[in-house]
Amino acid sequence: MTLEPGSVFAGYTIERMLGAGGMGSVYLARHPRLPRHDALKVLTGAPAANFDYRRRFEREADLASRLRHPNIVSIYDRGVAEGQLWIAMEYVEGIDAAHLITSGRDSVEPMRAIEIIRDAAKGLDFAHRKGLLHRDVKPANILVTGDEDEGERSLIADFGIARSIDDSHRLTAAGDVLGTLAYAAPEQLEGRDVDARVDVYALGCTLFELLTGSKPYPYPTMIPVMKAHLNAPPPRPTDTVRALSSGIDGVIAKALEKNPDRRYASCRELAEDAMQALTVPMRRPSLAKPAAPPEQARSQQEMTQRRPLTDPTRITDRAQHSAPNHFSAPLQRIQGQGQHAAPAHQSSPNQRVPLTPMHAQSQPIQPYYPPLQHSPQQGETSNGLALWSMISGIVGLISCFTLIGGFALSLTAIGLGIAGQKKAKSGAGRSGMAIAGIALGVVTLILTIVFTIYVATTDTTTT
Repeated sequence: MTLEPGSVFAGYTIERMLGAGGMGSVYLARHPRLPRHDALKVLTGAPAANFDYRRRFEREADLASRLRHPNIVSIYDRGVAEGQLWIAMEYVEGIDAAHLITSGRDSVEPMRAIEIIRDAAKGLDFAHRKGLLHRDVKPANILVTGDEDEGERSLIADFGIARSIDDSHRLTAAGDVLGTLAYAAPEQLEGRDVDARVDVYALGCTLFELLTGSKPYPYPTMIPVMKAHLNAPPPRPTDTVRALSSGIDGVIAKALEKNPDRRYASCRELAEDAMQALTVPMRRPSLAKPAAPPEQARSQQEMTQRRPLTDPTRITDRAQHSAPNHFSAPLQRIQGQGQHAAPAHQSSPNQRVPLTPMHAQSQPIQPYYPPLQHSPQQGETSNGLALWSMISGIVGLISCFTLIGGFALSLTAIGLGIAGQKKAKSGAGRSGMAIAGIALGVVTLILTIVFTIYVATTDTTTT
């Protein structure tokens, strides 16, 4: 069913066709009473005569009509006319993301792609909090509008239609079936219970396509596409666009997890991580220790004993974005690596400062070296207690067979050694002689005890 310009349908005067597909056609129509234009969608493939389907459609449309959000296309009215279901929506002057992709990769730069996903994520999460799933997220259902003065804004369309259409098998055009399957989560294809994470999966597929210009699994027929969604590993955007940050591969991999429990819990988390992966490139810290300046030069011996505790390339700047309500992203989610970033300053509202590492904008960050507990001076000698401890241990070892002398000298050596060790820790002398004295005292004590037991046993046997 095609409506001609000037014709009247459900009270609306048709101005022109905005688009058409297997679901139906969308027209720019003048409201019968209010001075405004609406987007009128006529579901030509929907069975209006089916009472159960019609009731589901009306229920979903009623729920979606309650959604009022700047990133959701509002639903104004719905009904049946001339045997066809129809729904009146907010008219958004702009272009859908699918047309942006087909117009060429240069029209969707990586930052613009992330901003489109960020706006869509806001709308989707808002609907999820209201208890409504979309279940048909794809570039064709994301409308992009705005100008240079107001800034670009993206809106999610067709809330309240996707669920009813899913339940009715209304898709008759093979291209539209394939178009929907290209973004379908595994649990959705298997007919299992679904939740908000099916929209997360579809949003991840949409992000992949915006970044690369290609669907995640671009097979020409339905069966290979379904098998890929169920079994194939998530594709890597950097295999197609080498200039992208490698961190975006991890974002796509998590968004397209086969197991929903390992997927992002919300669309916002996906958008935040995508923004961080794009604006905060991952850096591998340098293993080389920077040379100390001349005024802080140390001896070669001290430098080999110390290790820096901070990474001089630890921080990179994050780009500041002019769009409102920007996420304050928690900076640790993908790959388990946390990167801390600081917002970049802007010289004017519409000019973005290029990303540069913080250490390239200011003086180099000097690593911190912890103070050594003790640095002996050249030619320092051992303390007297340690020396006497070692002498007592040696004499005691020689005279351990005299029993009483062995006990006395071993205990003396141990005592002097402990005292010498404490004195060495305080900074007076080395502790090596003190430790040697303690060891000799312990050995002397053990030998004296063994010899005492031997003598006692021999006397008893003789008696």
